[in-house]
Amino acid sequence: MEIDLNHAVNEVEKTLWHACAGPLTSLPKKGNVVVYFPQGHLEQLALAFPFSPLDTFDLPSQIFCKVMNVQLLANKENDEVYTQVTLLPQPELGGHNLGSKQLDEHADRSPSKPTSHMFCKTLTASDTSIHGGFSAPRRAAEDCFPRLVQIYTYKSSM
Repeated sequence: MEIDLNHAVNEVEKTLWHACAGPLTSLPKKGNVVVYFPQGHLEQLALAFPFSPLDTFDLPSQIFCKVMNVQLLANKENDEVYTQVTLLPQPELGGHNLGSKQLDEHADRSPSKPTSHMFCKTLTASDTSIHGGFSAPRRAAEDCFPRLVQIYTYKSSM
């Protein structure tokens, strides 16, 4: 299964991928600047090929990159979800003064849709009420629902 975040996507598939990945999953968007740590890949290669020494190619410990593509994928054998992120190195950033370097994050991007928020909770009998509602943690409710505007009208006793 493949879901490309750069094109129109069936929202059910995208929501399903995020549900399988878990509520703490956070992904970069196309155009974002991220930091790539090549040692992680070198360590994975060393595990796959334990008998051959790996050259580090004098790579820096961190490389600033622009996200060019993000794909939500699932393993066909075990349905495990994963992401493929295509990166373009940005040597002009070089790790210095990242905050002042502005990249056009809206280039080649369709209008953004509202971000979905979710939380997981196992409901118990004490969470329900006779009025058909249920209790939710305040922090989760504030994150998921729009702020309520309460208008109080006071009757003056004159």
